[in-house]
Amino acid sequence: MKNTTFSKMRLWGFTVFLLYQVSVLYGQTAENPYLKTTDSLYRKLEKAKTVTEEEFQKAKMLIYDMSDNAFYKDAEKYIFLFKEIADRQQNKKEIAHFYHTLGYNYKKQSLYEKSIESYQRSLELRTEIDDKRGVSLILNNLGNIYYDMGLYSLAIEAYRKNILILKELNNNNKIASALSGIGNVLSDQKRYDEALKNYREALTISLKLKDTVRLATVHTNIGEVNYLLKNYDEALNYFQKSLHYAQAIDYQYLEGYALVGIGSIYLDQGDYEKAEEFLQKSLQVRLHLKSPLEIALSEVELARLYKTTGKTDKSIDLAQKAHQISKEISFLKGEMLASELLASGYEQKGNYREALNFYKNFKTVTDSLFNFEEKKTINEYQTQIRVEKETYDLKIKQSQQKSFYNLLLISLGLLLLVIVVWVLRSRKIQRKQTEMLIRQKEMEAEQKILYSTQKERRRISQDMHDDLGTSLSGLHIYSEILTKKTTENNKEEHLKLVEMTKEITQKVRDIVWTLNNENDSLSNLTHYCSRYAENLFDNFPIRLSSDFKTEIPVIKVSGQMRKELFLCVKEALNNVLKHSEATRVTLGFAYLNEVFSITVHDNGKGSESVRKHSGNGIKNMNSRMQNIGGTFTMSSKKGTKVVFEVKIAQTGE
Repeated sequence: MKNTTFSKMRLWGFTVFLLYQVSVLYGQTAENPYLKTTDSLYRKLEKAKTVTEEEFQKAKMLIYDMSDNAFYKDAEKYIFLFKEIADRQQNKKEIAHFYHTLGYNYKKQSLYEKSIESYQRSLELRTEIDDKRGVSLILNNLGNIYYDMGLYSLAIEAYRKNILILKELNNNNKIASALSGIGNVLSDQKRYDEALKNYREALTISLKLKDTVRLATVHTNIGEVNYLLKNYDEALNYFQKSLHYAQAIDYQYLEGYALVGIGSIYLDQGDYEKAEEFLQKSLQVRLHLKSPLEIALSEVELARLYKTTGKTDKSIDLAQKAHQISKEISFLKGEMLASELLASGYEQKGNYREALNFYKNFKTVTDSLFNFEEKKTINEYQTQIRVEKETYDLKIKQSQQKSFYNLLLISLGLLLLVIVVWVLRSRKIQRKQTEMLIRQKEMEAEQKILYSTQKERRRISQDMHDDLGTSLSGLHIYSEILTKKTTENNKEEHLKLVEMTKEITQKVRDIVWTLNNENDSLSNLTHYCSRYAENLFDNFPIRLSSDFKTEIPVIKVSGQMRKELFLCVKEALNNVLKHSEATRVTLGFAYLNEVFSITVHDNGKGSESVRKHSGNGIKNMNSRMQNIGGTFTMSSKKGTKVVFEVKIAQTGE
C-alpha cells in the first residue's frame, strides 16, 4: 500500500516538475491579472509631460506583483517601458528604482548574474544621487544573492557595509535583515554560536517592530541552527512559529522554508510518513512559486528521505533534478548536497563510476564553499564587524552619557525656573488675594451705600405717597366738588384746575413708582406701562391694545433703566394722543434672546407729523435709550411705529 502511494506521489511530483520546466522554457501560460491595469497606466504615463513620484510608485508595485506571481516576462517588459519614461524625464532616482525592480525580477528567477548586474547599476545611480536608504536596500539584496551563490565573503562584506550605512542613518530597525544574513553565512560555516547571537539580536528587533515577515524569517533561521545542533524539540518549535507567521500573511516563500524544516526534523526522528507529507507540501508551494533554488532544496530533502527509506531510484531521480537546477542557477550549496546524495545512491546501485564522478564533484564544490582563504576572509570581516559594532556601541554610550549630563543640566535649569515661577506666582496670588480682599471690602461698602440709598428711596416714596399723594388726592376731590357747585361762567376754569390736579397727581405717582426699589423688575415695568396707557386713553376715542408677544420674565433691572424706559414709553404714548390723530394704538412687549423690546404702533398720520410737532421729545427718547445702552427707532408704516430695545441678561442687568 505504501509503495503504491509513493509511486503515485513520485509520478505527481515528476508531472508538476515537468510542467514547471515547460512554463520556464516556453513562457507564461496563466493569464496575468495585472496586465490590463499596468498597460493602462503605462499608456497614461507615456503621454504625460511630467510623471509624479506616486505614479511611478504605482507602476513599481504592479511590477513587483507580477514578479511575486511568476509573470517574469511581463514584469521585465514593463520595467523597460517605464524606465524609458524615467529616462526621458532624466529622473535618476526612478531610473535607479527600475534597475532595482529588474534585479528583483531576475533574482526571483534565480538568474543571479543578471540580478547582480542590475543591482550594481542601481547601486551606482543611488550612490551618485546620495540615496543612502536605497544603497542600504541594494547591499542587503546583493548580500542575499552572494549567499545563495555560496560567495560567502562577498555576502558578509555586503551585509557589513549595509550595517554601517544603517547606523549612519540611525536606522536600527532595518539592521535585523543584515544580522540574519550574517547569521546565515556563519551557520553555513558551522559557527553556530555566533550565528545564533546574530539571529537573536535580529529577533529582538523584529519583535519590537512586530515585523511579521522578519519574524517568520528569523524563526526559520534559529530553527535551522537548532536542527543542525540536533536540538529537535526546540527546532520544531521555531519552525512551527515560523509557519504560523508565514501563513498569517500568506507568504508562501517563507512557508516553504518552514515546511522543509519540519519535514527534515521528522525525517531525522524516523517519522517518515510525516516527513514526506511536509516535504511534499514544501515542494508543491515552491513549484507554484516557480522558485528554482527553493525547488532544488525541497528535492534534495525528499531525495534524502527516499535514500533513508531504501527507495534508491526515487532518491537518485530527485537528486538529479536538484543537481541540474543547482548547476543552471549557480547554486553551489544545492549542487554540493545533490552530489553527495548521488554519490551515495550510485554507490548503493553498484554504479561506482557515476558514484566517483559525483563524489569528486561533491569535494570540488565543498572545497569551493569552505576553502581556507574563504574562511580567512570571513573571519576578517567578522572581526571587522565586531570592532565596528563595539566602536559604534562605545559612541552610543558616550553619546548617552553626554545626553545624561545635558539632561541633568537642563533638569537643574528647569528646577530653578520652576522655583522662580513659583515665587513669582505666589507673589502674584498674594497680590491678587489682597486686591480681592480690598474689592470685597469696597463691594461691602457699596452694598451698604446701596442698601441705605434704597432704604432712603423707599422712605421718600412712602412719604410722598402718604403725605403729598394724599394731599393731592384730596385737592383733586375738592376741586371736583367745587366744579359741580360753580356756575356755568366759572366752570371752565375749575375744570382746568381739576385736570391740573389730576396731572400733578399722576406725576407724583410716577415719581413714587420710580423711587420705590421694590418695583425694580422687568415684569413690574411692563405692567405699570400697560396700566399707565389704559388710564391715559380712558377718556379719549383711541382704542388701546396691550400685546405681550412673549412671556416677560421676572428679571431685576436698575431704577435708572426702569425710569428711562417708562419715560420713553410715556413720551411715545403722549405723542400718539397729541399729534397722530389715530383711532387705534398697540403697546407691545417682548423678551427674546436676552433683548427686551417695547413697541408703540398707531394707525395715525405717520412719523413726519410726530417729528414736526415733537422734535425735542424724539431727541429725549433717543438720549434716554443711549443712557441705558439701548436703541430707539421710529418708522412710518400704516401709521407711526416706535421701538425701544435694550439687552438685558437673564441674570439681570
